[in-house]
Amino acid sequence: MTFAESNTNSDTGPSPARADRATPTANSTPLNAVPTPRSSLGPPPPVVVGRGGSPALAVTALADNQAIVLVVEGEIDLNTAPILRRALESAAVPSPALMVVDLSAVNFLACAGLAELVAAHRRAGGRTRLRVVASGRAVLRVLELGGLDKRLNVCRTRSQALAPTRNDL
Repeated sequence: MTFAESNTNSDTGPSPARADRATPTANSTPLNAVPTPRSSLGPPPPVVVGRGGSPALAVTALADNQAIVLVVEGEIDLNTAPILRRALESAAVPSPALMVVDLSAVNFLACAGLAELVAAHRRAGGRTRLRVVASGRAVLRVLELGGLDKRLNVCRTRSQALAPTRNDL
């Protein structure tokens, strides 16, 4: 939400910007607006953040009746982890039976990305099974060093992640 803040005080002249004086701009959403439920909008759109003309992180959501697959491409670091978080939270809104986070095209995974995967695993609880696809050594090694290869359900391929397991039956 964008706000234009008043920075004048009629008694003393200019004053620092204050949040309690914030007024919505023409492009902002009214505070009393009711958001449209995610389920009526379909899967979340791809989220792309650019750095220097090339995307640093792209997240694309693919959905069917059984699962939501988030295809993640690029680098997951302190700057791009919030984009991953928003994609994970949006994908979890309809409480899919299975959510697959495909990190096959990720070439860098920092601790901030690991934290987002752990948070998504916690948020999923028993409602959604979370599986992570990691085929590249750069991502697998970080998952192993963090011990997440044992805590999360890590698969080598997307088809393996989408396949039913004994626990699913």
